[in-house]
Amino acid sequence: MKKRILVLALAMWSCQWMVAQDLSYGFRAGINRYIQDGPLEEGETVDYNSGFHIGFGFGMWFTDIWGVRAELMYNQKGVKYAYNGPSYVFLQDQNENPLTFTGTRDMTLNVSSSYIDVPIMVFARATSWLELSAGVAPGFLIYSSGTGEMTFNSSRLDSYTQELDYSYYGDKLGEADFSDPIQVENKNTGNFVDVPSSAGAYYYQKEKDGSYYKVFDLGAVAGLSFYLNRGLYLGARYHFGLIDITNNKNDYSVVTLENGSQVLRDDKDTNKGWQISVGFNF
Repeated sequence: MKKRILVLALAMWSCQWMVAQDLSYGFRAGINRYIQDGPLEEGETVDYNSGFHIGFGFGMWFTDIWGVRAELMYNQKGVKYAYNGPSYVFLQDQNENPLTFTGTRDMTLNVSSSYIDVPIMVFARATSWLELSAGVAPGFLIYSSGTGEMTFNSSRLDSYTQELDYSYYGDKLGEADFSDPIQVENKNTGNFVDVPSSAGAYYYQKEKDGSYYKVFDLGAVAGLSFYLNRGLYLGARYHFGLIDITNNKNDYSVVTLENGSQVLRDDKDTNKGWQISVGFNF
């Protein structure tokens, strides 16, 4: 009985405390510039890719100066990836016998990843028009895709150019579009090899252990908001990734082979980027 009374008293106190706080809510939307940051092999380059974000949040003021805020946000992250240098491809002859060719690869790939982010931040009003915020942003990947082009040159094979159309969660091992294949000559045998006009995310792999990207992301965030009036503001926020977003069991080097087998890259790749927003708090 005493325990029930104590629990009831705590619940009533919590409700009174919540009511006593100044609650607010609002929304924001804007543009992103994100990059995938991590170790690069020779010949690889990365650049910022553009996207957008939109979401809403709830805030709780503890004093007239500071409080906490949580948001639920759709957030596009990504990267512009390019590689130009020595590489390899796995193909099949007309009898479906596996063939390995080495040569040079020139490829570009624009990756866009859609996340549901849940930033949780402490905020403080430095002045009536300037707000500072910082916290953490857990994120959950819901879709990731890549589009681009690859040209492969080899002394043993006619050069060819194909489209890249990646669905990192939907593509299966060896998936590609053979509806209009590219026929290239194997210069060693004189036979022709069918190359898909469009390759999926895992076409040039012999094994696949899960998806290339992990579902969970975690970043530290910090930002500034400039209030134009009591509710309308312009904001800028930086996202610094804290954990590896790629699956090291499915992250293969495009540069080298080891005894004819692909080499896994045991490295850390993180999301980093800027958000520029316009928002309104009620």
